[in-house]
Parts: sequence; C-alpha cells; structure tokens
Amino acid sequence: MTAIPGELRALAERQYGLASVSQALGWLDRAAIRQLRAQGVVSAYRRNVIRFAGSSSSWRQQAMGACLAYGPPVAVSHLAAARLFGWDVAGRPPVSVVLPHQRSGRRGDLHAIRAALPHGDVVERFVIPVTSPVRTLVDLAVRLPTRSLEDLYDHLMRTAGLQAADVAARLPGRARLDGHSLYPLWRMTELRLERQAGGESVWEDRVAGWLTDAGLPAPARQHRVVLRGAVYRLDLAYPDQKVGVEFDGWEWHRSRKRFDDDRARLAELTLAGWLVVQVTSAHDRAETVGRVERALRQRGGPTPRSG
Repeated sequence: MTAIPGELRALAERQYGLASVSQALGWLDRAAIRQLRAQGVVSAYRRNVIRFAGSSSSWRQQAMGACLAYGPPVAVSHLAAARLFGWDVAGRPPVSVVLPHQRSGRRGDLHAIRAALPHGDVVERFVIPVTSPVRTLVDLAVRLPTRSLEDLYDHLMRTAGLQAADVAARLPGRARLDGHSLYPLWRMTELRLERQAGGESVWEDRVAGWLTDAGLPAPARQHRVVLRGAVYRLDLAYPDQKVGVEFDGWEWHRSRKRFDDDRARLAELTLAGWLVVQVTSAHDRAETVGRVERALRQRGGPTPRSG
C-alpha cells in the first residue's frame, strides 16, 4: 500500500481532512494519488481537492474545500466570512469566495465573486483564508438591513479588532451623501468615531439637545436608580415620570451574556415602574422625540404642548 507522508497527513488534519491535488503533489506523484484513491484512503472531494478517509463533514470543511478548489489568492467572503468571524448567521450560509478579477474557471456549485483582492484584505480564521473584518463589513454594507449591519459592526469591533477609523478610510467621499448605498455605514462610522473621541456624552448631548429643542424639559444625565440592592444608571431620565431613555447598540448587548443581563436589567426597571425608551443609531430626531413625548404623555408629564 502507498504510504501517506506524515507532513501531508498533518497538513490535511489542519485543513479539516482536505488537501488540494497541488499540495499533495509536493510529496506524491499522480500515480500514488490514484493508488490512494483506489485503496479508499482518499476520495475526490471536489475538483482539484481530495478528502482523507475518516474526516468528518462540517461547514468549515466546506469553506476550506472551496478555497482549496480555487487555490490562492482566494478568500471566503460576505455572509460566510461573517460566520467565520463568529457572527450569528441563521443556518449555514452558502460558501462564497472572492477571487481577483483576472482569475477564471468554474468550480461546480461554488459561488465565486471576482473583485479586487489586495493582500491586506485576506486574513486567516481557523486556518481558512477569509476577507478581513473591514472588507467583510464593507462587502455586506449594501446587502444587510441597517440593524443587522449595525449588529455585525458591533460584533467585529468587539471580537475581531475592527477599528472605525479603518472603515472610514475605506469609504468613498460620496458615501457621505444621504441616499448613497453606503450612507448607513458611513453614518454608523461617524457616530462610532464621535463616541470614541468623546465617550457616551456625545450621544447624550445629541439626544438631550433634540429633546430640549423640541420644547421638552432637559432630562437628567446618567440617572442613578437603586433596585433590590443593585445600582442601575439610565443614560437620560425624567425621574418624576419614571421615563428613561437608553442608547442600545454598539459594544453593548450583543454577546449572549450581555443580552441576557440587559434584558434582566430592563425587566427590573419595568417592574419598578420605569418606562424605558430605547434608541439606536438608526433612529432619527423625529422618531426619538416622538417616542419620548408619547412616553411622557402616558405618565402625565410635560409635553411641548402642555409646557
């Protein structure tokens, strides 16, 4: 029987039981590969890729197999890239890869996107080549709903080292124009840079200004609430009416623990009689002021019309 060199076996183990034919030819000739297939030691996984017997099927194996089928330069992209970065993608997204413009050739059912692929746009995740966090975010900016895009932005900043300044550098100047397809991403980036520079007060200043400009009383900032021995802070509050205004998004509330902790906190505030209006970066001035005004009206508090 043909023996498998230890280096090739170790490579295949790192690659989820797969190796490209070109990789295997570094240790074996084509006759030896055919003999291994005849012995059932390896099998054809897809064109130009072999699978070693005993390897288990997985989504990551599919992603690695797609990259091996094309060979470098290649990177898993779009929703598949987001999943490799740990974002919660419903189900198993189809594996899409991005190739440089000059690459050609079909690989069965694989979805290949031809686009510029600079070296800096490719990183490794679980040994699989994948588009960088900033490239992944920009690629998905015109495909995801605003709130999903915001969630992905938060996730990549928290877990993959994404920097808002790097996103800003990738956006064309025309992305600042309202109505441009990348405007939502530019707006999220602008707010993130402001918050990095000035902390939570930037958001508080903006929303408090919206409320007072609309004729509502100035809200209290970072209002302290003690409930059952725990201390909570509301970003903005009208304590007499027990109406709070909270910013929801970015780093917070997106891990499972933070999500659960935030829901428990909101439940305690609600049971204590607080009505909390949650605001994200996707909510504009009119939406925010309107909701706070309705909350105050429900509690019999001041409104622009009642003074």
